[in-house]
Amino acid sequence: MSRVLFLQCYRRPPGEPVGPRYEASLGVLSAMLKADGHTTRLIPVTHFDAAALGAALKEACPDVVLVHIDGTAVDLARRTLGALAETGPPPIVAAGTFATLMPSTALSMPAVNAVIVGEVEEAFRGWVRSGLSGSASDSRVPGVMLRSEGRPATFRPAPLIDDLDALPPADRSIFGYPPSHPCFDIVTSRGCPMRCAYCTNDALRGLHDDPPGFVRRRSPDHVCDEIDELCMNFPETQRLRFPDHAFALDYAWLESFADVYAHRCGLPFSCHLRANSVDEPTVEALDAAGCDEAEIEIVSGSNFIRNEILEMDTSARQIERAFELLGDRGIRTRSINYVGAPYSSEITESDTVRLNRRLKPDFVQVRVYYPFPNTRAAGIAEEMGWMSNRGEVCFAEDRSVLDMPTLPAKTIARVARRMAQDISEPPRQGWRAALGRLPIFPGWRLSDVLGTWLDPRGGDAVAPRR
Repeated sequence: MSRVLFLQCYRRPPGEPVGPRYEASLGVLSAMLKADGHTTRLIPVTHFDAAALGAALKEACPDVVLVHIDGTAVDLARRTLGALAETGPPPIVAAGTFATLMPSTALSMPAVNAVIVGEVEEAFRGWVRSGLSGSASDSRVPGVMLRSEGRPATFRPAPLIDDLDALPPADRSIFGYPPSHPCFDIVTSRGCPMRCAYCTNDALRGLHDDPPGFVRRRSPDHVCDEIDELCMNFPETQRLRFPDHAFALDYAWLESFADVYAHRCGLPFSCHLRANSVDEPTVEALDAAGCDEAEIEIVSGSNFIRNEILEMDTSARQIERAFELLGDRGIRTRSINYVGAPYSSEITESDTVRLNRRLKPDFVQVRVYYPFPNTRAAGIAEEMGWMSNRGEVCFAEDRSVLDMPTLPAKTIARVARRMAQDISEPPRQGWRAALGRLPIFPGWRLSDVLGTWLDPRGGDAVAPRR
């Protein structure tokens, strides 16, 4: 039997807790490998530290390494693999969304023997069962691309796993949760029917020739079976979060889930919703199930940015109606907003502030837009020549990687810092407010220099309440 080491390469954005990030596919894969008699271990790699990496590798003594590469950590993964290459490592396989969408780039990284293209579980399990030889015979495993072959003209990705109920519950032990951890993510689906330009979903769908069964769901009972096991292993669990973007997009499934979940689990939970799919029956089902918080991506208050550039197909009225319906049921709302998307300006960011003021969300989350590789929005930025060489570290530092004439990076940083408070407070009145809004040079207002004397509101205002 083999010792399998997962290296999880990602950049941690500001505010995210230290430690492994839950990745459902790695948890499921770990459970499958353990069922086959292998041992698994996961090490998060959020920054480059050759000494720590070498020590961890020596302690784990793996027979095979799976490097899971997030789209925000490509350079980090390359440096990490370069350090591994100097140690004479065991076979290394690259996986994750980046490796799936850019396999030739992943194969070119130091010490990588193979890449998993597509969903990782069955492909990697098959590769391990093939004997870890790295020989051309391994190419018979669907979805495994070998360095020795490059990218064959007839290569096909790993088949979509149609029956998600056939997969075991995720192995949470590899993620290092403390026994008293109070909240866990539960993923109920794979794929998303939306085609937003800032998401990799479209590219993943195209990889499989846009199949009708791209969106797949676990049965409500299978989800609750996982929750039962989770609560047995972590008895202090207080609430859950359903982060998948397709969670509430199928009303028939949601109605069934609400009934099963309310009877079997009953823990309060939060979930991700799409504003253009929220209606009264959906909110009623969520309320019946025990949902007490919903997060909705506003992204931008500008219809042009939201729909023409980022292709969200969501009107301001749909967003407003979603917040109204959730508020009427007493479900708290969290608005997620991006600053600095392609073609943004201070005018479009002001639109975002005004829309949020009308929505009155319970919580406001502001992020600096990051162009994920292989997305149409990133392609726009590249075509316009706005991509700087500041690199992926910008994601971890919440800085913009774009240089746009309409909204320079330094202005994006200032707008992002003050947006949450601008949303939570009513427009300022009086002579000090008017004076503070005076521009003194591009991207700067007088209040940016004179501070609280012109803007005396102060305090942490990221959670306006009804």
